[in-house]
Amino acid sequence: MMPHDGEQLAGLDALNPPEEFGGRSIVEVLDEEHRELDKLMVELMAGETEPERRAKVATIFTAALSRHLSAEEQDLYPTARSVLPNGKSLADTEIAEDTATLRELMALESTDVAAPEFDSLLARLDARLQRHTHVVGAQMLPELEQHVTREKLVRLGNRVAMDNEAAPTRPHPSTPSRPPWNWMVDPAMGAIDKVRDAMAGRKVYPEDL
Repeated sequence: MMPHDGEQLAGLDALNPPEEFGGRSIVEVLDEEHRELDKLMVELMAGETEPERRAKVATIFTAALSRHLSAEEQDLYPTARSVLPNGKSLADTEIAEDTATLRELMALESTDVAAPEFDSLLARLDARLQRHTHVVGAQMLPELEQHVTREKLVRLGNRVAMDNEAAPTRPHPSTPSRPPWNWMVDPAMGAIDKVRDAMAGRKVYPEDL
């Protein structure tokens, strides 16, 4: 049986024993992902981007944001819920926001870059991304640093990196967003998405641009 929210930090000790301690903290990992997502969005919003490249960037943005939100829902929010004074309300709010973001991301994925509604969808996603980056990057993560040791922050960073790699590359707003179910469902959906990506020749990483 998978661990419950309150056991999230304790489980990290088994995942990364002290002698294997090393890597980047969850703050560093997620801040870098936020910067990469913002960089992709800036290019998508640029009017001079050629349609063919814009379509490629949109696909990679969709995959990157899908992975990012999945990893946060698996690792950041359960931890915040268990250690932050206002963690439960913060996590519940962000999960609801994530679901709305994934719905719009799904709409973007099915919209041609030349269609008039593409830009309006993009503008709404940009607003959601800016809000998300502010809440998580400027509020939740700094508060987490005050309540969790550096060692456990690094262990969480290692876990986020692994979960990001196994996460879905397409938006699935109807799948579970809370443990323990998302710990089981998201890697399974990620495996299915990766098969679909390989069959379609779909590029899903920024370095593929």
